Amino acid sequence: MDSTTGISRKMLICQLVSAFISDLPLLLCGLGNSEEFNRESNLTEIFRAIPLPTRCFYKDILDFYIEIYALQVLQIIALVMANLGCDCYFFGIGMNLVSQIRRFANDLERFEPQSDELKNQQTLRVMIRQHTHLIQMAAHLEEIFSFVIALQVLASVYQISSAGVQVLLSIRWSDPATAMSYSIYVCIFLMQLAIYNYAGECLSSSISSLQRSLYQCSWYHLSPKASRDFLFIMTRCGKRFHLTAGRIIPMNLESYKSIIKTLGSYFSVMQAILHPSGNDYESLICHSDVLTGEIFQLTMMISIAGEMHLDCAAVSDRIQNISLFSCALMTIVKVIIIRTNNSKMLDVILSAMDDWSNTQTASEENEMLSCAKLGRTICLFQMIASYITTVPIILGGFAVSAAVNTSNSTDPVINYLPLGTVCLFGEMSSGFYTVLYITQSIQLLTTCTGNIGCNCFFFGLTMHLSGQVQKLTDDMEVFGKNGEDTDRHGQFVSLVKRQNHLLELAQNLEATFNVIILVELSALTYEICLIDCLLNICISDNDSVVIKQLIVILALQMVVNLRMGNTVVIINSIIMLQILHLQLFLYSYAGERLSSGFENLGSAIYNCQWCDLPCKITKEFVLVMMRSYKTFTLTAGKICVMNLESFKNIVKAVGSYFSVLLAMFD
Repeated sequence: MDSTTGISRKMLICQLVSAFISDLPLLLCGLGNSEEFNRESNLTEIFRAIPLPTRCFYKDILDFYIEIYALQVLQIIALVMANLGCDCYFFGIGMNLVSQIRRFANDLERFEPQSDELKNQQTLRVMIRQHTHLIQMAAHLEEIFSFVIALQVLASVYQISSAGVQVLLSIRWSDPATAMSYSIYVCIFLMQLAIYNYAGECLSSSISSLQRSLYQCSWYHLSPKASRDFLFIMTRCGKRFHLTAGRIIPMNLESYKSIIKTLGSYFSVMQAILHPSGNDYESLICHSDVLTGEIFQLTMMISIAGEMHLDCAAVSDRIQNISLFSCALMTIVKVIIIRTNNSKMLDVILSAMDDWSNTQTASEENEMLSCAKLGRTICLFQMIASYITTVPIILGGFAVSAAVNTSNSTDPVINYLPLGTVCLFGEMSSGFYTVLYITQSIQLLTTCTGNIGCNCFFFGLTMHLSGQVQKLTDDMEVFGKNGEDTDRHGQFVSLVKRQNHLLELAQNLEATFNVIILVELSALTYEICLIDCLLNICISDNDSVVIKQLIVILALQMVVNLRMGNTVVIINSIIMLQILHLQLFLYSYAGERLSSGFENLGSAIYNCQWCDLPCKITKEFVLVMMRSYKTFTLTAGKICVMNLESFKNIVKAVGSYFSVLLAMFD
């Protein structure tokens, strides 16, 4: 016991010292405070460093800098102590159990049969009880720390991979200090992995050694009855014990060696593909984020499809499964299309950055701020509303499971999931149920963020572009009114180039998002066809039939729940109706504003002082007016025009359908 206690103590000290050495630069970053000269304000500002990278959150921290610094130091120390404390707590308990098993093995080896058969049986009973107790303790340890070890392994592998990439990049950039710092991080995480693997190896080997210890004692001097008991004990010792990570990966030195070899292979590949510039690394991170999100959505679609294939859910659950399946599909398609058209989107974003950096007057800045605030407000409203509808789905599984399992205490435990895939997964262990519940919650949040985020991304860019079109319209209206301007032809050429540039950006937006809108409508068409098969409703209209039918189905659900008195579902349905209306309105409003903005350029040309301008310039005015008459339209797959007229027709038709539904249920 003294040796294992010494190992645990040395491991604790080694981990704490290495962790605090690696975190010491963060804790002492305040010693590097300096003064910086701000060219914009022509003032010397004091740069105050804080341990955590939260300077954007704490903008003005001069008044309470010491308090924030002390708080973040305590947070880092608490984080280090909590993580390493749990690891060392497990390692200490595990090594203590190993010492108990080894002492029991030594007792088995020294066992000598006596002439008194009764004493031999009593001694064997004591050994059997002690053996059973040690096996139960090992099983309890594995049951408690299995999920913790799984999280630790995942986090450690991720941290080692990230820190290893930083080490490789620092070597490429000739930054030895950063490379050394991240190398220490890699060693710490490798040590944490080694702790769990070493403890698992010691437990497995010590329990397996009991069989050898039994065989090495003088068992051949026992009576036949006692020998039979020995045979049972040896048979039980033949069942190996494994400390696992989530009951998937056995924690032993072989697994640790495999992890090291795999990480080494990954680092070799990373070293071959990384370059001195940071663009490749940023592209790698961006692609990995997109791939992670797509994997979440794809697995969500597979699980929902499997649940629908089993056909064991109620009608309302099927409708919800179809909706979630369509949302996941739309998220995948939206993200992939935007990523494949990233060069077009990059032109729009870079142009917006140039517009913000080249503002000359306060009125121009205020106009751009108003467009940006509108896009931000719409994005926040949509995000909050969508999360309000998603959170009840995530938390509903806990409430339903608690209610069913409390009311039916004698029945088997029913584990409900956010996606409702109870039939697909069936009976689950508590650990697997927890992991699956968290995974499906992340999938729902990813679906919500992906759908609404793409819409907000489009609306924000469109509002900025429409603001620039309005600015160009104002510039054309005042063209020629300033009599002091000499180079009027050059100014007119710059206005025409600006018009062509804005038209090109608008075409980039339309070329990217018209496919997204079409795919979204197509996915909703598939969903509505399945719902119509369930409800036997045949509704048809012109171009916007898909959005109308989706809102009608939600309205039908709202009417049914209104009759049943289900207030929570009613509120949720109302919010979903508003979100759908808002999504439709966003595309319609954006298309209307862009098309009307470009169309107004012709009126702006006519409203300027063209009659006082030279004939050469007025002749060119005609070409600009003729080009402005060819209006820009935002379409869904070059088929359906998205404008306020289409939105008005949809809302009118939906109102009529809702009245019919109310009459049907009266």
